[in-house]
Amino acid sequence: GMSEPLRFGVLSTSSIIDAGLTHPCSATNGATATITALASRDPALANEYVQARGDLLRGCRVLSSYQEVIDQADVDAVYIPLPNSLHYEWTMKALRAG
Repeated sequence: GMSEPLRFGVLSTSSIIDAGLTHPCSATNGATATITALASRDPALANEYVQARGDLLRGCRVLSSYQEVIDQADVDAVYIPLPNSLHYEWTMKALRAG
């Protein structure tokens, strides 16, 4: 049967997300991967980001913090397009969250 899509949580509203994740997800119409949750340092920016992409991010929840994203039960993988200086901290936190 069909396998379930990989469900991503995203930490940031960096422009790289479009090329790195949003467009590849939409290419298979969410069959292989989907963006479930997203947070930004600025919640208003995160809301704008998701709304501007309409159907591409249909069903994506905007959460109030990076920690909240990695704590979601329905997030299988975390995409961390943050400045390099923050990669270690948030990768370790995501690993600890399982």
